[in-house]
Amino acid sequence: MWIFIAKTILKNRIPFLVILGLITIILGYVGRNAEITYDYVRVVPQNDSDMVYYNKFRETFGDDANFMVVGVKDSSLYRFSNFLAWKKLCDTIKEMRGVTQTYALCNINNLVKDTATRKFKTVPLLDKDPSNQEETDSILRIVHQLEFYKHQLINPQNGATLLGITFDKKILNSQERIPLIEKIIEHATHFSSSTDIKTHYAGIPYMRTVLSTKVRKELFYLLFLSVLITSIFLFFFFRSIYPVIFSLVVVTTGIIWSLGILVLLDYKLTLISALIPALIVIIGVPNCIYLLNNYHHEYFLHKNKILALVRIIRKTGIATFLTNITTAIGFATLAFANVTILREFGITASLGILSTFLLSLTLIPVIFSLLPDPTPRQLKHLEIRFVRVFVNQINYFIHHHRKLVYLFTFLVILFSFWGITKIKSLSFMLDDLGETNHIYADLRFFENNFNGVLPFEIVLESDKKLSGNRLGYLQKIEKLERIMSNHSYFVHPISVNNFVRFTTQAFYNGEPEHYRLPNKQESIFISNYLSNSDKYNTLMRSFVDSSGNKTRISYKIKDIGSHKLDSIIKKITPEINYIFQNTGIKLKLTGAMLIYMKGNKYLIRNLIGSLIMALIFIGGIVAILFYSTRMMGMIMITNLIPLLVTGGIMGFFNIPLKPSTAIIFGIAFGIAVDTGIHLLARYRQEFIHHRSDTILNAVSNSIKDTALSMISTSVILFFGFIIFATSDFGGTVALGILISITLMIALLTNLILLPSLLLSLEKRKRIRESTRALFAAYDEYSDEQDINLDRLEIEEIKKEIGR
Repeated sequence: MWIFIAKTILKNRIPFLVILGLITIILGYVGRNAEITYDYVRVVPQNDSDMVYYNKFRETFGDDANFMVVGVKDSSLYRFSNFLAWKKLCDTIKEMRGVTQTYALCNINNLVKDTATRKFKTVPLLDKDPSNQEETDSILRIVHQLEFYKHQLINPQNGATLLGITFDKKILNSQERIPLIEKIIEHATHFSSSTDIKTHYAGIPYMRTVLSTKVRKELFYLLFLSVLITSIFLFFFFRSIYPVIFSLVVVTTGIIWSLGILVLLDYKLTLISALIPALIVIIGVPNCIYLLNNYHHEYFLHKNKILALVRIIRKTGIATFLTNITTAIGFATLAFANVTILREFGITASLGILSTFLLSLTLIPVIFSLLPDPTPRQLKHLEIRFVRVFVNQINYFIHHHRKLVYLFTFLVILFSFWGITKIKSLSFMLDDLGETNHIYADLRFFENNFNGVLPFEIVLESDKKLSGNRLGYLQKIEKLERIMSNHSYFVHPISVNNFVRFTTQAFYNGEPEHYRLPNKQESIFISNYLSNSDKYNTLMRSFVDSSGNKTRISYKIKDIGSHKLDSIIKKITPEINYIFQNTGIKLKLTGAMLIYMKGNKYLIRNLIGSLIMALIFIGGIVAILFYSTRMMGMIMITNLIPLLVTGGIMGFFNIPLKPSTAIIFGIAFGIAVDTGIHLLARYRQEFIHHRSDTILNAVSNSIKDTALSMISTSVILFFGFIIFATSDFGGTVALGILISITLMIALLTNLILLPSLLLSLEKRKRIRESTRALFAAYDEYSDEQDINLDRLEIEEIKKEIGR
């Protein structure tokens, strides 16, 4: 079959180039429409019970993740001119298309008692701009008396204040969000430059926008670095510009195809799928190296270019195909995860990898058939002294010190398991951003001054109507808030109690000491005032649903991490349930923060499942390929050890298990096993073609023939993935570093441990039987048949291509 493929490609090279060019143009035209997603990525499936409840909560009370804040902490803000500039900023933002509401000191409402009509009225605190510093100070004195706004809009201890902004949901989940957020930041920056007051930003809409912008930048940044690194390595290795140029042609075409496939599948670029172009370069270039290295090796043997090109397709085509299949499986198993971003990434990456393999298998022989024969200088890489010495040392070591190899491997495995026991599953909302990132620093500003901005919701619900101003019910909520306040992360909630306390203060003409729940007698009078108030129902709707069956208690908390949050929830849940026992009232915890944390746990479970599937699929392919469960066991053990070592490193260096680190194992295994397959394929060929009489010679020859390609591809993969460590996203950094470490360890285990296992466990009789059973169709011709065939076929091919 592979002889037929080789003949077809070389005889029809111009038609192939035209067809591939047309496909590239079409997919490039389609791929130009690749978009970065602006939707809020929900990892938890929509049919999950917690997700179903959260969606209902959002329908009832609005989106808790629809809130951005601009914060300042500077006493000069309260100077007359600066305060006017702050008010102007608030008014300007409020008028922007897509902004539904703003909340700040300069546009808050006060609640006042109207004794004539016996009702409460909401009146703007600023009905007109202050005209001097005295009026500004007067306004601020009133603000400091309004307990309702303390710790929500202003920190009474240090004067820090914030501007809260809510958005139209349609704008928020569209491309229009980016210019809107940028415009807000532009106006806030202008305020900052004119007043010399530093502004800080936070909130999920803001973080989503910044991350989306960074995704676009990193797409080109990592792609540029990957191309640069691979180009340098290719030139250093081959000492010729041709391999550099045409390897880049292959991977560039692969990128175009991948983006076209992404758009055809109706997917969008996310934080993770934006890595695909760089991955195509990193994984696609080793294909070119294998083909070019074998091409040069064949040409070195007989100085016949066309014969060399035919043989690289025949001899390396199936092996390279299988290694790309295993790599694609490492990504494709993510498609079985019930998580949209993983599924889309897995499908697109696997199809892109296979497409790039087809391009390399076609374009490399076609292009190099059109180029001059390799020069002696271009063949020097076949005799790199360092590699030759290294290979000789490996051969000597595995033949004379296998027991030492096994002992060292055993100790490494024990040490790795020890480290794995230290791994903790821990994730933070800002896992993907380093501590030096301005988003991280701004979030810390709000955590230090307002206890955080991440939404955490408590819902009390009952089958019967809950009276939002019934004193007994309010007192139970107050007990709940006291329990929550025992944990410093849960302070200053917004609930129906805050509103009722505000009404009590208003009933007593705004005296701050009366910001409390009313007693029984006071509650009667206050209830009468509330029932007469025009906006009572509107105000209460923020805390109680229209049916009166649900009450909301909202917290803004710090990014304390999944482990600490889980432990607090486990502790407070029974305490709160005890308060409402025998009342028919049920407690439910929800909010964007909890859904995010659950999403991380869900991701980790799915990624572990994907790893198991990758092991099963790849193990099955190896067993079928070599018709030997023993060989499958050897290659699986050899390539599982690097994963164990990486897990041990994570444990010893306190690298937590989270989505960005869990994803590396399946991907790394799919790539690492490639080198083992190449070695075993060459080992098998040693017996099929009668080149080796003993297992010792077969193993030695296999190492000598494959070591250079194994080392070169592993090195380029190492440096290709290590460039991800320059990313601004912590998840991408972890992906790059851990995969790089895993692949280099896999190189050593495949070069040292795998040959040792072959020498210890293989028997010549079993090899003869298994290879004859399966590989008759794998290599259609022996060396002797190949020589005779080549003489006839090569002349025919030369005539066809006009040489």
